[in-house]
Amino acid sequence: MNLSTIPMLYKRVPFDGHHASTLNLLQNRQITYTEASAFFDMPGVGFHRSLWLLSLHCVEHLRHGQQTFVVPAGMQGALSRTSLDGVTVDDLRFPYPSFYMALPDFDREVWGGSQTQWHKVRGAFLWHEKGKREIKMPGEDETPPENDRGILHIYLWGEENERSKHRGDDASVWTALDLNEMHRKSDDLEGYLDRILRDPSREKHDTYQDDPAAADLLGFTFLPTTGQMREKQTESVMDALRIIFNALLYMDSDGADTEVDASCVDARERRTEIERQLSRMKNHKKGRARRLRKEHDTLPRDTVTWVGRSYRAPSSSGGSSTGTGTPQRQHWVRGHWWPRRDTIRRRIADLESKHEQVLQEHRDLKAAVASAPTPEDASGYLSRLAVVRVSAVGAREEIKDLSERLESKRRWVKPYKKGSRGAVPTSHTYVLAGDS
Repeated sequence: MNLSTIPMLYKRVPFDGHHASTLNLLQNRQITYTEASAFFDMPGVGFHRSLWLLSLHCVEHLRHGQQTFVVPAGMQGALSRTSLDGVTVDDLRFPYPSFYMALPDFDREVWGGSQTQWHKVRGAFLWHEKGKREIKMPGEDETPPENDRGILHIYLWGEENERSKHRGDDASVWTALDLNEMHRKSDDLEGYLDRILRDPSREKHDTYQDDPAAADLLGFTFLPTTGQMREKQTESVMDALRIIFNALLYMDSDGADTEVDASCVDARERRTEIERQLSRMKNHKKGRARRLRKEHDTLPRDTVTWVGRSYRAPSSSGGSSTGTGTPQRQHWVRGHWWPRRDTIRRRIADLESKHEQVLQEHRDLKAAVASAPTPEDASGYLSRLAVVRVSAVGAREEIKDLSERLESKRRWVKPYKKGSRGAVPTSHTYVLAGDS
């Protein structure tokens, strides 16, 4: 797949001159993010929250080097069938504070309103905000909590479709994940995402919530709290987020296949060469210098990294014969991440509880020997201490081994197809009947 054919949201902004000037003010830090919200308050219509948030993401993306990751279709399918059960907030590693993740040819859709209807999801901005907040969560204190895990802002983009009338006539879904809340409630990522995405009370209602025409004009549509449309949207967002988070885990795992696109490498090298040539020129007003500066300014500055480009999905001809002539029903066995941190933490706690008596006896005997008034008094403890020491060392080694596994790099156990004479397991995400 050629990089130039992949739609990237950040390459489609600004949408007009007013938007461009606002972005410049933000990028130059002449206005704060809160102050910028006034530029998106449309008289008689309402606050264009979608465009305001998109602008903040674009500024953060540029500020952190326009880092972009592309997950091709084959890898998307595998990651969407990989469970996030047992994955906690402390397992997440963000490669940059802000980045964009492209999902070319993704088949999930989000709703864009009655005019344009469903739009194919093509990517998402992610911005991990820690410390003093530019965007304050409802009810959040001014001072971030101790050991702040931050807020993860996500802006999911559905590309323009055949009903769109202009660039930017697209669809978007945005959310802010409170990683501190997730940690407090000891949620795993699968359960947390499912819970918040299915909770309509978490949705932000602006001044045009009771004005469908204004909502459509701003590209903001409230889905029903129940029903097929709501379920389709929730499933689409959940599937996209599962791919995104699994891609992050994959990039932090052993043997991850990541590769910077050759065009980005070429652009970087050419930019360096032009800067070298310009540094040797005395007169930068001459035609050649002007041409070099123009070329320098038009070279792409984003760094695009492919994630799992070499991955190939298993053959659709999987499944083995039973020898009875019974047709095989294929289904996907979900992938997962190993080791599971939550399982290891529980095993460590169980071991510590199991060995506490031995470890405490070892500590007590050592103290008794150290405080014995005479060698004769100490000798009464030494034989027992020698026996207990062996058990205590073994217990500590067992706990240490599990603790090291807790900190080890994850390995991805990939999903695979399996034939079965039984019914396909019930699941709305991981199990597919027949070929996908």
